[in-house]
Amino acid sequence: MLVACSDSNGTIVSLNVSSTGVGPVSKLSVKIEQPGESTWETSFEPPTQEDKCTDSDVSATVIKSSFYKRLTLPEGWQSGTATVTVRALDGGGAEVVSNSGQAKVKNEEAVAVYVDLEGDYTLPCPEPAGAAGGAGGAPARAGAGGQATESPGTGGQPGSAAGGAADG
Repeated sequence: MLVACSDSNGTIVSLNVSSTGVGPVSKLSVKIEQPGESTWETSFEPPTQEDKCTDSDVSATVIKSSFYKRLTLPEGWQSGTATVTVRALDGGGAEVVSNSGQAKVKNEEAVAVYVDLEGDYTLPCPEPAGAAGGAGGAPARAGAGGQATESPGTGGQPGSAAGGAADG
């Protein structure tokens, strides 16, 4: 897919990154490999955004959910399919998450590659006040019940055959 024309000569890869649940990242390491070519690597600080809890001051700076980076490959890269691997690294250099995408690199042209980074990071937000619920009340006790009597009840008054109103 052609994305843009280049003012200067060069083979351009437009790296389009989308991320979900990645969390704090200090650097993205990118490796582009193509059969018959030397592996090309670079790294850069990704754009960030503030992730904030709704009901508290807890926040973290995390990788932006969607962005692109223009990468210029060295001279001599030939047209052909290339694998682009992106590794998200934390402040200590440990890998947080990685993924790859493929692009049809075209010598002296610009192409796009899309890489989705998916992690399981969730900002540790405290529970809002009152959200936990109470302990509940004491269990109910059964009533004592009524007293039994020895004589049967007397019943009601008989009705009228004429269908008159009943006395109440």
